[in-house]
Amino acid sequence: AADEFAEVVDGSGSKRFPDGTVYTGEFANGLREGHGRYRSSLGAVFEGEFEAGEKAGHGTYRWPDGSVYVGAYADDKPNGEGRKHFASTAATYEGTFANGNAQGHGTKTFWDGGLYVGASV
Repeated sequence: AADEFAEVVDGSGSKRFPDGTVYTGEFANGLREGHGRYRSSLGAVFEGEFEAGEKAGHGTYRWPDGSVYVGAYADDKPNGEGRKHFASTAATYEGTFANGNAQGHGTKTFWDGGLYVGASV
């Protein structure tokens, strides 16, 4: 229940959101700020840096299917240099991300060892 968690305005603590997400970490002015970890009600986990309540800086996001992104965040999405492993295809992309998607120059390694270097695919 929501009343299990005391309201944290500044400092460290935990908060359960209406959608079932639980955040444990640092707060400033009632927002996620600094280092923290959240787990969504669907089992996704993000651990990293937050700024004004959004993912910002560096972090790791793990999807329930086993996919993982490690890298830069801005505006609550992967933005900048990062690496994402796609569990469903066993492929890995390492390079630039923009607005949550692979964009720009990067390297994609396929499950069979095949390699693509160039504009994101």
